[in-house]
Amino acid sequence: MTVRNNWLNGMFVITLLFSCETDKNIREGDRLDFSEFTSRNFNLLELSTEVEGLQLSLPDSIILGKIESIRYVHPYWLMHDPNFSKAIYLFDSAGNFVNSLQKAGEGPEEYLSLFSYLVWDEELIVYDRNLGKANWYSFPEFDYIKSKNVDYYIMDLIFLENQKQALAVFDDWHTDDSYLGIVFLDKDLRIVENFPKPPGLIEATQIGNLSDNNGFWYFTEPLSEMVYLLGKSEMQPVYWIDFGEFKIPGLNWGIDDADDFHELLQTREYAFAVHNFNLHENLISFNFYLGNPENVKLGLYDLNADQAVVIGEISTADDLFLRPLNVSAGYNLTVLYPDEYNEEMLMEIGLNLEWIKSIDIENPLMIKYRFNKIPNL
Repeated sequence: MTVRNNWLNGMFVITLLFSCETDKNIREGDRLDFSEFTSRNFNLLELSTEVEGLQLSLPDSIILGKIESIRYVHPYWLMHDPNFSKAIYLFDSAGNFVNSLQKAGEGPEEYLSLFSYLVWDEELIVYDRNLGKANWYSFPEFDYIKSKNVDYYIMDLIFLENQKQALAVFDDWHTDDSYLGIVFLDKDLRIVENFPKPPGLIEATQIGNLSDNNGFWYFTEPLSEMVYLLGKSEMQPVYWIDFGEFKIPGLNWGIDDADDFHELLQTREYAFAVHNFNLHENLISFNFYLGNPENVKLGLYDLNADQAVVIGEISTADDLFLRPLNVSAGYNLTVLYPDEYNEEMLMEIGLNLEWIKSIDIENPLMIKYRFNKIPNL
């Protein structure tokens, strides 16, 4: 099974200190019962009838790096490669290459790390964690506008368009027991409101914990398994994933470091770290880990039937569709590089044969899909 993102890579310090307030919030959301489950294997066509491919047309001078996340900002797809090329690639809705931002360096217009970014109206804001600054560029031209020193540490950024606010995940200390946590920002990246969180919850947060669902934004909190709907300076608990006896014990206990967390995972098979939350009509989908971060599962929940299903494998393309890169515009999104697909595999996932024959298999593809079927058990 292909797993492209190790959840524990950045998890250096973990402290889980849940209070009665956390328990109160859990009771405010609707419970999704995954307390008893058996992991089963299916193919993608048994789970989805909405699979679309987008050929990414690239000039010879551009090589698509290792894409870590994809975001849709009308009418463009932005692909983020923070490590290999330190670039943001911009494609139109037809998959044509439009532009790229690739200005690695320590100069005024450059960044040393392209850690996170957001698009706010006609400006792209790039956060450079290594140099402690943010750069503003015009969008989609990527002309440099200005820079600003940032005195706090940001793990991820996203623009909540309807609320005209940015949301960020901060791993700066708020008190001796909590981080600044989930923070709402204005366009100059000034703090408007924040929701302190235990360090473990923030250290365990990854790109897939923020999802964009066509004007609705969700934050799935790892380890507590809470799902919040994000509004203007507010987080409304809407669901909580109940793994029953498989859940990470949460109330009134603490772990000092990642080694202790690994030791905890050796004691029994826990289900934890919900991410890539998506809601399409009556069907919820999300990923989580079972036992360890290398064992990725897919949870499906039918809100109408109150039925939960856990998928252990999707028997197409070495499970590339079991776990998307992230969720944006209401779709699960992934990139297939030329060595990861062929015509037969594309037919197996339900793509149109005529379209398949028209593409250049030497170029990468973006696949967008969402789960809309509970399989027959």
